[in-house]
Amino acid sequence: MLTGDLARLLPDGVPPEEMTGVHLINEDGLFEEDLFDLDHEQREVARAVHKATRDGRSTSLAELEQEMDQVTVYLGLRKRGTQEAYVKGRSDLSRMPVGTETEVRRLNLPSVVGQFYRPISFAALYEQWWFACPVCRWPMKVTQHRSRKSVTGRVRCFYRPHAELMGASYTFKIPDAGKPPSLIPGAPPPAPTGAASVALYVRLGGASPVGCAVPV
Repeated sequence: MLTGDLARLLPDGVPPEEMTGVHLINEDGLFEEDLFDLDHEQREVARAVHKATRDGRSTSLAELEQEMDQVTVYLGLRKRGTQEAYVKGRSDLSRMPVGTETEVRRLNLPSVVGQFYRPISFAALYEQWWFACPVCRWPMKVTQHRSRKSVTGRVRCFYRPHAELMGASYTFKIPDAGKPPSLIPGAPPPAPTGAASVALYVRLGGASPVGCAVPV
């Protein structure tokens, strides 16, 4: 049975997806490369599940997928063969979480890593405009809030500590059609103390940053 297409072994109603065309044993009874690839993938999944549920924690499919994405990126960068290449790849991902197709291609990332650059989510867009978090540079969440007299826009980093503690939170008035919004910084975050205050000043220059609209 294992000499045939692995997709045929799946129960009825289960989509074959990537199993189509996978063979584990050839006609001569020798193991195919697909077998070793499948074994490796299963071990990585088991490792991700163990990491996500250690100490008795519960997990979700979304969290497990995020853990697997981290594993995929790590393995993709490690295949470059040197520590220097790995560090450069990690640095490039942190430095440029968003970019045009041309900018992303110039990073020369492995295809298995580059696939994680995807179109900006609608949740982070106001018409054709998006806003980079001044802390992490990721697109921020855009919402609109209606009152009896007006509609106000709000822009906040998806990562709550950046929005609530580091100033990545703004409002804007709805602009005329085709014009980018002008962000207004929200209330200053609570002043940190001790070592945290030094780190915050170094990162943000000691002031609430101003966001800029960037067209898609």
